[in-house]
Amino acid sequence: MKELAAVFPSVKKVIDIKIKSPVIPSSSEYITCYFDSETGNDDNDGKDIRFPKKTLREAERIIKTHDYKKGLRILLKKGACFHEDFTLSGYSAKEKLPLIVSSYGDGENKPVIVGEKCAVNLCESNTVIDGLEVTGKKAYQGIYVTCVKKGAVKNVTIKNCYVHDINFDWNYEKSAKDTDPDLIDVEEVCPEFEEDKKTYGRYRFRNHGGIIMLNATTENEGASWGENVYIINNVVENVARTGITVYSRWSDKAGVGYGFNKLVKGCRKNDPEKSTGYYEHKNVVCSFNKVVCAGGDAIVVSSVKNCVIENNVSEYANYLGRKNYWNAGIWVFNVNNCLFRFNEARNTYMRKGSEDAQGFDLDNCCRN
Repeated sequence: MKELAAVFPSVKKVIDIKIKSPVIPSSSEYITCYFDSETGNDDNDGKDIRFPKKTLREAERIIKTHDYKKGLRILLKKGACFHEDFTLSGYSAKEKLPLIVSSYGDGENKPVIVGEKCAVNLCESNTVIDGLEVTGKKAYQGIYVTCVKKGAVKNVTIKNCYVHDINFDWNYEKSAKDTDPDLIDVEEVCPEFEEDKKTYGRYRFRNHGGIIMLNATTENEGASWGENVYIINNVVENVARTGITVYSRWSDKAGVGYGFNKLVKGCRKNDPEKSTGYYEHKNVVCSFNKVVCAGGDAIVVSSVKNCVIENNVSEYANYLGRKNYWNAGIWVFNVNNCLFRFNEARNTYMRKGSEDAQGFDLDNCCRN
C-alpha cells in the first residue's frame, strides 16, 4: 500500500480511511436486549438472556426510546426466524457507542429476518449490523441504508451477513448457480408487474437487491449523503437486480449519472442550509464480499469520494438478464479517489437482449 501511495499520492487518502475502520467498544459499555421469535415474550424486559423479548416491532420501539448514556445492543437468537420487516431509526447515544444489531446463542446458524418489502431498513447514523441472515422472496431490498434526513448519515457498518433470495422466487430443483439461466422462466422468478413499472418495478431499479445504500431525501428536504460506510465480508446470493450498490441522487451534475440532482443547477458552492450543491458519499469500504447470481449487477459503487473496493467476488452476474438493461460484475462510476484491486469476476452472462456483460467496468466520470 505504501509503495502504491508513493506512485499515486491520491491513494494515501484511501489508505487512511481503511486504517480508520470502526472499533467496537466492550460490551460493558452497553445495555443488551435479547430477542427470540420462538420462546420470547414482549412482556419480558429482554435484559436477561433467559427471558428474551419476541418481536422486531418491540426492538424498533426500544431503539427509538433508548436514551441511555450507554450504548444499545439488540441481539437476535441464532437459528430463530423473524417474519417481519425491521426498521432501525431514532437511535440516540454517544457517537462512539453505535447501535449494534447482532446475534447470540450456540451454533453456526444466523438469526433469520424474512422481509415482505424492505427486510432491514437502516435510517440512522452510528449503527453496526453484524451476522444476520436476511431474505424475502417478494421483498425489494435485503439491507437498505437510506439517508432520510438532510445532512450526513455517518458511521455505518454491515458485515458478516448472508443476504439471499431477495425479490427472487426460486422453485427449480437445482440451485440457481447450478442451473443454466436459459432454461428458466425469468418472469416466474422475478415478474415485471405492469402496475409497478412506474413506481417499484420488480427488476426496474438498481436500488432493488441485497445490500443497498441510497439517499432518499427530496428536493424540498435537501441533500443527504453517507460518510464512513463499511460493507465487509458479506455473502449475497439470488437477488433480482443488484447484489451490493452505493449510489447518491445528490452527486449528479451535467454528464454525470442519471440526472436526479435538482440542487446543483446554477450553484457555485455547496450550501446544505440552502440545499444547493453537489454531494458525494464519503469514505466507503466495500471489501471481502461475495455475490452469486445477482439478476443484474453484482457490485456497483458510485457517487463516492474516497473508496476502497478490494477482495470481492462476483459469480454469475446478470443472471436473469433483460432486454435494454446494462449490467456488469463489479464496477464503479462517478468516484473520486478509489482503490480498486484484488477483485474477481467470472461467468457474467449476456443474454435475452441485455446490453453489458463485463467482469469489471470503470465507467464515466471517475478520477484518481
